[in-house]
Amino acid sequence: MSSFAQRASETAPAFSPPLLSSDDDDKGAPERRCCVTRQHGSPEELLRFVAAPTGEVVPDFARRLEGRGAWLLPRRDILIRAVAERRLVLALTRKYRRHPHIPADTAEAFADSVCALLRRRIFETLGLARRAGLAVAGETKVRAALGEGAAALLLQASDGSPDGCARVAALAERAGVRVLRPFAADELGAAFGRDHHVHVLLKDGALSRRLRDELLVLRSLSGDDNGADGEEA
Repeated sequence: MSSFAQRASETAPAFSPPLLSSDDDDKGAPERRCCVTRQHGSPEELLRFVAAPTGEVVPDFARRLEGRGAWLLPRRDILIRAVAERRLVLALTRKYRRHPHIPADTAEAFADSVCALLRRRIFETLGLARRAGLAVAGETKVRAALGEGAAALLLQASDGSPDGCARVAALAERAGVRVLRPFAADELGAAFGRDHHVHVLLKDGALSRRLRDELLVLRSLSGDDNGADGEEA
């Protein structure tokens, strides 16, 4: 991973509002336009891509990297089409004197690399939430936190016990807390320095809202936007 791509995947400072791009053609505009579908959306609803000095095209999840960017709806089919039809390259070429490059025949691989960067960012966010005391793990602690009424998002391992997950998910549903099952138990555990965790609860706040949004984007970019990841609420 290049240093430029590494910067693209880094976690933005906690609780800071997203900074809008300073794209000259978007100054004063509250919305951005997808370069494939031409649909408009807020910066938070679209994915921003920029070109590195080397011509490498990288996603700017935090919308903070310098330069003028191109925007896409956060869907795998749109991303693949943007690369295969050279829409993303052409959009960035119009904004840079240098010539960005993505081989059209690597559309699937490029989509996978974007997903990998986003997964890394999500795990960094989980670690940040843990260190800030905004996330708890383990069934006992999660149940207690749900009872306190300050929870915003429950993550459950995709390979957790169906009965155990259902019981905790029922508590979350009654509390109005969204449930997502995007990762396996060993992946959730790694974010907390443990072998595995089945239940991870995030308290209400900017980090949990950002994490929820990015998990939904990851689901869409992974081509699994039909609820198969076990979304419950």
